[in-house]
Amino acid sequence: MVKAALIAAILFALSVAAGAQICPGSHLNYYVRDAHGRLIDADANGLIYEEPNADPKSYGHWSLQSRLTYHGGIDLPSDLATFDKTTNKSLVIRGMCGFRGPTDLKLTLNGKVMELHFALPDMGDGPASSDFSVDSMPFTPGKYQIDMTKPTTPARYGRYGGYFAASAWKPVN
Repeated sequence: MVKAALIAAILFALSVAAGAQICPGSHLNYYVRDAHGRLIDADANGLIYEEPNADPKSYGHWSLQSRLTYHGGIDLPSDLATFDKTTNKSLVIRGMCGFRGPTDLKLTLNGKVMELHFALPDMGDGPASSDFSVDSMPFTPGKYQIDMTKPTTPARYGRYGGYFAASAWKPVN
């Protein structure tokens, strides 16, 4: 009798734990380019990245990612797809399930600063997950934003996400 109760308690605990993660999570993968438009390793070349106004309750932190980046079935341009197969690193930020709004990134390269605002969709509290792959314009000092609230390419998960080309970046005054 005690053994059966113990087994039932263990099975209940496992079922509760399994239900805690109801989604694969969302990922924003950002590829960095130098001033000449060449893809660069985000962990090299003296690049400094910071998170102004970071809200740790909403997202993880920007971090380095190499290989096995998150694309959710998104077809990438050949230079990005080739970059992903190397040991070079891009930058990634994660949302628990879906993103809940915008995030920012400040990049410094050779003493020049580029501030980026990613206008992400509010995906709600549900199990929606999406992957975003964002290409950088050539590194140019200034402030820029990108609207990522509508998909640009078909994505495997949900109605958000996709590949966002460098041409989608707009200057902020």
